[in-house]
Amino acid sequence: MDTKCYALIKKMVSHFVLGLMLVLSAPLSGFTQAPSNNNCTNAISIPIANGGFGLGTFNSANVDISAATVEGLETFDNSINMAGQTLKSVWFKFSIPTTRSVQVTLTQPPGNAIAAGDVGFVVYQTNTCLPGTAQRYKSFSPNTTFGSTLFNCVQSGDYLIQISSKSSANGLVGIQLVVDNPMTSLYDHPAQAYDFGKLTNNISHVDFHVECQSLEDATEVCPVLSNFNQYTKSTWHTFTTPAYMDFLGVFIGSANPDCLLANGSAVFGYNLYQGDVKVTPYNTLPVVDVCDSFQITGPNADKKIYQCGQLKPNTTYSIQLFYNQDFNDNVRLTLDFDGVAPTRAPQPLLAGIPASNQFGLVNPTPAGLVKTDTDYLACNSRHIVSSCGPAQPLTPIYSPNNPGFGYNMSTFFTFTLASESNVSFNALVQTPNLVAGPPPLLVRVFNQGVSNTCSSLDPKNIIGQYIQAGSLTCLPAGN
Repeated sequence: MDTKCYALIKKMVSHFVLGLMLVLSAPLSGFTQAPSNNNCTNAISIPIANGGFGLGTFNSANVDISAATVEGLETFDNSINMAGQTLKSVWFKFSIPTTRSVQVTLTQPPGNAIAAGDVGFVVYQTNTCLPGTAQRYKSFSPNTTFGSTLFNCVQSGDYLIQISSKSSANGLVGIQLVVDNPMTSLYDHPAQAYDFGKLTNNISHVDFHVECQSLEDATEVCPVLSNFNQYTKSTWHTFTTPAYMDFLGVFIGSANPDCLLANGSAVFGYNLYQGDVKVTPYNTLPVVDVCDSFQITGPNADKKIYQCGQLKPNTTYSIQLFYNQDFNDNVRLTLDFDGVAPTRAPQPLLAGIPASNQFGLVNPTPAGLVKTDTDYLACNSRHIVSSCGPAQPLTPIYSPNNPGFGYNMSTFFTFTLASESNVSFNALVQTPNLVAGPPPLLVRVFNQGVSNTCSSLDPKNIIGQYIQAGSLTCLPAGN
């Protein structure tokens, strides 16, 4: 073969191979892969600090929507359809474990050139793909351009964000979340606790609405409640006990008894801490009651009673109430205490009966004479702490006049008759806070005085026994 001819053929073959290589490589160099979150099941998570309890601004990664596609069963909100933003989509997701104010913003980085109106987004409350109209979170407005949607009272849960676009949208897009505490939610945080102050009125209450309250962190839970992870709201309240009380009741009910839960019931969680949560972190305070519960059925309140000595006097306590994420209603928290002072004469001992419980020498008159003394039936009058001899046993005292009622609290009065007399006794209970009325008192009259020995007062010397009132005729002089 001629050398020139060979060189020409070689050159031609070389050009052919090079041309063939260019033809094969051109499509590969122009191919763009669909983004990783092209499908709903691969939605990119937007992490929120502190296990979802964090506050602040949280940004997703930017993704290129240029080569995104649409899934076969994917649907779009009407506003997105009308804007023609249905040809591409990418997905993001986030979760919040408690109620929050959340602003969702569709963004593109500086230098990006996607036109306004070419891309939009919708927020769904679900973690199941593919979501539809029923799952759209109605409080977040769909947005057909770069911009934001904000709601102050976003419920705890899982959320999916669908960014969709026209075919002309090419470039990077992302999501920004601004997460904050809900605004105007009463008594939501320890520093905002409702303060009853020092209890002076026997009954105090506060009415408030529960809707957007939240939790502080992941430790603020009440595990005894069924589905306790759904109890994502709480309120805080403080009170200071008086210098003296015999019992205190905590009542949870309706601020509108005619309306609350007329067709059902609600369960509330309850913690009681010793100390002031407004100035001391709650998780450092001693716990008096941990994770108890209240149940309201219709208009009926529920209660927790603290009896003798269970709470300290002149001490601040903090109440935390938990609510289910779906609870939205008016609540009344009531504190009811009773007790004025200890019983003055809880035992039949001469040295222990003060002048207030001694009528002293009584001189009868033809016209009659009335003498009145008072005392309190208080915690220290219970026989389990004041039992003293056979007249004051540990077991309840029963009267033939009222055999179904056992008496286990006592106070003592003494008097001396100067001469034989007809004597009437009337023992009344003055407790205006008891709506149902007080139980009747048992009066026992001993024909003997007392000494400083418990065993000296003998039930064999009882000469009269009455329920509330009774009389003795021709009672001889003596103690």
